[in-house]
Amino acid sequence: MSEAPVAATPRPGSKAPLIVVLLLVVAGAGAWYFVGGSKSRIMTREGVVTYVDYANRTAELELPDPKGGTPMTVPAEIAETCKVSRGGKPLSVNDIQVGDRVRVKAEYERRKMPDGSKEPHYTAIEVELLEQGS
Repeated sequence: MSEAPVAATPRPGSKAPLIVVLLLVVAGAGAWYFVGGSKSRIMTREGVVTYVDYANRTAELELPDPKGGTPMTVPAEIAETCKVSRGGKPLSVNDIQVGDRVRVKAEYERRKMPDGSKEPHYTAIEVELLEQGS
């Protein structure tokens, strides 16, 4: 007659159950991030317009590197409902020009690419043209 195997039980006061729960939480959070759990965030950045395509409603901005390195160029879509202004006065997307200093409020998300990777994607929802000296 063989005896059934006995499952190991943690000692009283052992931290094993807590560690297992923490590992599951961390693994779940990591999977949530990589699967795209956080669909979008709103970000505000200041930069200089380096490219505008009015017909396709796209633009590129040169943004300062937050770590003080080389500035980076970021492509963005311009939402159909994007509000454009200067000094509180409403303007048109067509008023945005290369070389303009702007403050952009944009929706940021990581979009899944055909190869399975995720790339950052920005959609401008508000653009404020800044005075050149500000």
